[in-house]
Amino acid sequence: MVDEKKIRDLPLNGRSFDQLIYLQPGVTVATSAGSSPNQGRGTKFSVGGARLTSNLFMLDGTDMNDSQNFTPGGAGGQMFGVESIKEFKVITHNAPAEYGRSMGGIINAVSQTGTNNLHGDLFEFLRNSALDAKNYFDNANLPIPPFKRNQFGGAVGGPVLLPHFGEGGPAIGYHGKDKLFFFANYEGLRETLGVTKNAVVPDANSRTGKIGTATPFIVNPAVVP
Repeated sequence: MVDEKKIRDLPLNGRSFDQLIYLQPGVTVATSAGSSPNQGRGTKFSVGGARLTSNLFMLDGTDMNDSQNFTPGGAGGQMFGVESIKEFKVITHNAPAEYGRSMGGIINAVSQTGTNNLHGDLFEFLRNSALDAKNYFDNANLPIPPFKRNQFGGAVGGPVLLPHFGEGGPAIGYHGKDKLFFFANYEGLRETLGVTKNAVVPDANSRTGKIGTATPFIVNPAVVP
């Protein structure tokens, strides 16, 4: 069980609570597994040697796996921010029958709720290559590749307050203390960085119309019988 204090206090590069899952025994991050528009954008990982699609993600007891059973996540790869999660539990083996369905890991998160007191916070986390120093392998005569990341947002929660309608009486007609609460969280991500891509382009012969002399290349390295 990872409680609210640990979620907030432990350093997370990206501020996504699922990064704490990788600290569990038997969890291996699939760094070579990419993402696509029809798969979860979250980081894929294996638990106990099971397939990447064998994990079960739950929020407040509800299945939130993506359509391909990969790790859920937003366009930037993050799941819920640390402000929106109260606690979560990771089960890596011998899961109780109440969970079922999954042979890998089970991640059950509990969302944050409001309290009797109105409370909120604002945050801004900045990473910028202009503030970074060169490492040992960087060329001293070249600038550091550009990188800018802004993560910002806020959260607010408390009892539900409804105004009094009609003449006379108190301004607040309903106070949700000990009964009805609300909680809202927003997190924005703005990131600029360079990305290296590989592409296949026509060679000199192909560009002049000599298709028969084009240099062959391997599209699929797999051997298909």
